Amino acid sequence: MQNKGTIRFFAIAFALVSLFQLSFTLVTAITKNRAEKYATNEQAQALAKQLAKNDALLEVHLLDSIKDARTQYYLDSVANQPVYNVLLRKYTYKECMDREINLGLDLKGGMNVTMAVSVPDVIRALSGYNQDPTFLKSLQKAIDKEKTSTRDFVDLFAESFKETDPNAKMAAIFNTVELKDKINYNSTNDEVIKVIRDESNSAIDRTYNILTTRIDRFGVVQPNIQRLQTAGRILIELPGIKDPERVRKLLQGTAQLEFWETYQFPTLQPFFTEANTKLTSILSATRDTIKADSALKSDTAAATKAIASKQSVAAKTEKVKKADSAKADTSKDGESKKEGEGEKTDKKDAQEGEVVEE
Repeated sequence: MQNKGTIRFFAIAFALVSLFQLSFTLVTAITKNRAEKYATNEQAQALAKQLAKNDALLEVHLLDSIKDARTQYYLDSVANQPVYNVLLRKYTYKECMDREINLGLDLKGGMNVTMAVSVPDVIRALSGYNQDPTFLKSLQKAIDKEKTSTRDFVDLFAESFKETDPNAKMAAIFNTVELKDKINYNSTNDEVIKVIRDESNSAIDRTYNILTTRIDRFGVVQPNIQRLQTAGRILIELPGIKDPERVRKLLQGTAQLEFWETYQFPTLQPFFTEANTKLTSILSATRDTIKADSALKSDTAAATKAIASKQSVAAKTEKVKKADSAKADTSKDGESKKEGEGEKTDKKDAQEGEVVEE
């Protein structure tokens, strides 16, 4: 009993450490509970009811879809937000998820997927998509055998090729540019099969690494990814997954690798110089054209102004002439009136003189 105090100390310490580890599971459960409440609030129910248009069955289906989407949205939004404060440190939701107890698929549920690499497509690509009848017939025969066999597909292909034509040489089919360093026209069928098997295994390894990287980026806690004994098949277990469609798109997405031809600047420098000279000449011609247009506009404006001035002077001259003509006519009319009155006076005096004589 001399070590009773030590045992008690370690027991208490072990209990505290266990409680600390369990606390992460509690925090994540509380956060998920908040997410579910957010996903099923009155706003989500009203939206489902509005979209369903009095269809009860459709309303339930829509509410489930809206719930899943809003739950995932809430969890994604708090993934990098502190949700657990332990005085010395604050843990984000993602960090708590990494530290929670893994319940596994049997207790927590999730997604179980078996993915297969198409070895026949790999072999077609290795052959450069050769259209040799013997090759195509052997490949189809191996595909048919694989449906009822658990053997490696490469072995089935080698067996089918030999059955189709025992004297045919695989080197004539697989001596492509990509495999020229591994296969030549003198390679035996066994040597070609060995190269095909190595290339197929390399393709499967690359696929395995790609899937692992994608799942790690997805943020799944403690996923299980392993290669099966059947060639080309990979088992994936993702506990706690609530959005299978999202995971399916992630795993089945096709990566696109593009190559672009590049050049060194010394190679491109003459073209830049030529382009610069051409642009300078174009800009210079444009400036000359603008100056010429500006001068033409100035000359046109001056000519228009001169013509307008001449027209104005001519109009004024014509107006003066008309005024002078009107004055002259008025003067002539006055003289005519005076002469008429004089004649009338003379005639009246003459008549009066005749009357006196009589």
